[in-house]
Amino acid sequence: MRCPICTKIIMKSPNEDNCVELAGSVIVLPSPRGGRGLFARIDLVEGVYVGCAFSWILTPSDIKQIDRTSIEGFWFDHPQRSGWGLFPVGAIALVNHSIAPNAEINWNESELGFIGHLVTTSRVSRGQEILVDYGIELPDGWIP
Repeated sequence: MRCPICTKIIMKSPNEDNCVELAGSVIVLPSPRGGRGLFARIDLVEGVYVGCAFSWILTPSDIKQIDRTSIEGFWFDHPQRSGWGLFPVGAIALVNHSIAPNAEINWNESELGFIGHLVTTSRVSRGQEILVDYGIELPDGWIP
């Protein structure tokens, strides 16, 4: 299957049953982990492409500035440049961290920049929060 924005192939075997529209499959709600999160509106099986988001590329200087604001930590490590980041624009920016994730964000570069694709890695039941592993150690007090 191809991403509707960047046209990259995001699944090895095309299957329209494994593609759901972001607007219809998830909802933003208050999270028991704090803040907001993405929750499944329908049952999702493993390997479902949930949606994608554009991103801004952040330099190390940008990251220092962002981390002094209320959007501290709302960025992801750049997949190719150490010390750089990606700031997703869209609902997938609200996906929270877990050491037992049920989804992942795959970053692909295109002529439009880096696009983050949110894909389930296990079954996600209706009403369950969609979570990814940030791949970092979190400060004390954060829910893993």
